[in-house]
Amino acid sequence: MLKPLLNDRRLVNEDYRRRFADGSMSLTLWFDEANEILGVEIIFDLLLDEHAFRWIRNGKARYVKVDAGVEKPTRHSKQILSVQNLILPLSRLEDFKARSANLSPVWRDFILGKLTELIGS
Repeated sequence: MLKPLLNDRRLVNEDYRRRFADGSMSLTLWFDEANEILGVEIIFDLLLDEHAFRWIRNGKARYVKVDAGVEKPTRHSKQILSVQNLILPLSRLEDFKARSANLSPVWRDFILGKLTELIGS
């Protein structure tokens, strides 16, 4: 079941970002000044074969593979999102439904709508 995580960076106000995670999924929500959802990112299969759903207002929803990225000398390696859009399996929608019972119904319904739109496109 997804549970809230505390933000550990001072540059992002907690009022504008909410993070949730469990053993195999993470969810980040970004909000605008009117407290409306500005962006959504869900990472599925944490630490295994990670894939990400990402939606940002005025942009296209995407479902992509999370790649290891390129290691640079003297820097920490950072994961990157693949540029190739994949087809979002219905199982991802069902997985999110099962893990998101503790979320605000407004947020949950919004995210389910965005996932459903991507499946339908």
